[in-house]
Amino acid sequence: MAELRSAAEHGKLQVHSQDSMQAGEVLAAVAAMRGLWEEWFNAFSETSKQRRAREIADHSFIQHAEYIEALLSCPSRMHTGPFVSETISFVDLYLFSVVDALRWIASTIHETLRMQTVPNLATLLDSVAAWQ
Repeated sequence: MAELRSAAEHGKLQVHSQDSMQAGEVLAAVAAMRGLWEEWFNAFSETSKQRRAREIADHSFIQHAEYIEALLSCPSRMHTGPFVSETISFVDLYLFSVVDALRWIASTIHETLRMQTVPNLATLLDSVAAWQ
């Protein structure tokens, strides 16, 4: 996280003040989502890793993603673009990296994450991928 924040500062990707409250909520939700990766990573056996991957693909990811979707869909947002801030921010990069890791975990059991129910999140992730 510190590396992302440092890179964001260097690249002038900090969150603007009008979006800081929402970005903070998204950041907290992404940190909770990262816990799914940590649980998978810390699983001792291959069976445990497969079970955790199945839980992530089936329901754990979507629970977190739907909360983030609600934040991104909030009518009080100050802009209509895909990013948490008016331009790409470290929050967007962090969100992208966590979801990308969870996508990889799902792929270990030949599954994909259900992004069709979270269109704003999917758009944000596609935009970050295109930005890179």
